[in-house]
Amino acid sequence: MKKSIRLIAVLGLILAGAVCAAGAPANLQQIMIGNVNPNGLALWDVTNKAMDENGKVSAKKLTEENWKNLLGIGLQLEEGGRALATSDGVIAASPGSKLQDEGNQGASTAQDVQRFIDAKSAEFRRHALALQKTGGDIVTAVKKHDAKKLDALSGSLDAVCEACHTAFWYPQLKK
Repeated sequence: MKKSIRLIAVLGLILAGAVCAAGAPANLQQIMIGNVNPNGLALWDVTNKAMDENGKVSAKKLTEENWKNLLGIGLQLEEGGRALATSDGVIAASPGSKLQDEGNQGASTAQDVQRFIDAKSAEFRRHALALQKTGGDIVTAVKKHDAKKLDALSGSLDAVCEACHTAFWYPQLKK
C-alpha cells in the first residue's frame, strides 16, 4: 500500500512538472482534461456506488481497493489545484486550441477565459487553492477511512468546481 501511495504521489509530481515546467505558466485546459475532470468523475463514481439507503457514503461499501483509488484521486486533485495556484501564470489553453463547448451559444472561447483569468488572477488563484485544499482534505479523510467526511467532500468538490467555472468559464451567464 505504501509503495502504491508513493507511486501515485510521484506520478502526480511528474504530471505537474510536465504541465507546469519551472517558470512556465500552467495550462488550464490540460490540467482540467488530464487531471481534475477525470479524477472528479472517478471520485463521484466511487462515492455514488458506495451510497447507503439514506444517500450517504458508507464505509462498509468501500473496499480497500476503493480507498486506495480514492487516495490517488485526492492526491491528483490536490496537485492539480497546486499547479494552478502556484505556477508562473495560467494560460487557458494552448495556442490554437478550442475549448470543449466553444462555438455553442453562450460558451466562452479560450481567449475569453484567458481575459477573465487575467482580469482576476488573484481570485483565480483562490479558486485553485480551494481545489488544492479539497484534494488534500480528501487525502486526509481517506487515510482515516472517514466515509462521512468523504461524503461531504464529494459534494463540496462540485461546489468548488462550479464556483470557479461560474467566475471564469462562463461569467456571462451569471444572474
